[in-house]
Amino acid sequence: MPRIVILIIIYQLLPITWLVLLAKNRALINPEGAGQSELARRRTKPQLAHLRFLFADYTGPCWYWEIVDMYRRITFMSLVPFFGKGAVRAGIGTCLALLSIVLYREACPYQNGSRNVLAVAAQYQILVVFLGAIVIELSKLTDDFDFDSNNVGLGICLFCANLLVVGMAGHMGYRKFKHDSEHMEKKVILGSAQMKIVDDVMSFRGGEAASKTSNLLKEVLLDPGTSANHKILVFTFCVSFCSCFSFRFCFCLF
Repeated sequence: MPRIVILIIIYQLLPITWLVLLAKNRALINPEGAGQSELARRRTKPQLAHLRFLFADYTGPCWYWEIVDMYRRITFMSLVPFFGKGAVRAGIGTCLALLSIVLYREACPYQNGSRNVLAVAAQYQILVVFLGAIVIELSKLTDDFDFDSNNVGLGICLFCANLLVVGMAGHMGYRKFKHDSEHMEKKVILGSAQMKIVDDVMSFRGGEAASKTSNLLKEVLLDPGTSANHKILVFTFCVSFCSCFSFRFCFCLF
């Protein structure tokens, strides 16, 4: 027994140590008033390299969420089995699952919106499993429900609930892959388009060049994956437009 207690204490020191290290570097992990670009640059900071795996996927205010998630898993896997027996244990598990749903839905800890949706769906999956456990336990207390004749239907429901999250993960992974591929293609198109804009400006084709620049930049700026380059793109547009207008004005004067 003492050995088990010592091992449990050693195991609990791991997330506590991570929390202390994250708290010491909180100013770098979650800079005050930082935008998306600053949060993205924190991954490249050498002083945070050893902690990157703990905060890289989370938003600035949720820099501690990896520890929260770790204790959530510990609670469901290690503590719930000791919370009474039968329906009592299933009821406590259901309440904890509801609490997890509220926490993930309100906090939205991940930077990627799809991951937040998937995390909430996973909490609903856990809730459905505990509700199934309640149905099984309550069926033992009454003769009105013949569980032996309905176990196949309940098993199918639980299987579909668990399979749903796997399907959602696969679908979102495919969407992210498709988005990243299209984003890379846009980068290549943008590079060649910028050269075309320069040629148009030097050819004094003012209105047409400005129109092409505006349409292209609108298309790229609507892509959420290019938010870090908004200022550069807007600056390029302004310079191209002003240069074109200046060349046209000078050409009319002389």
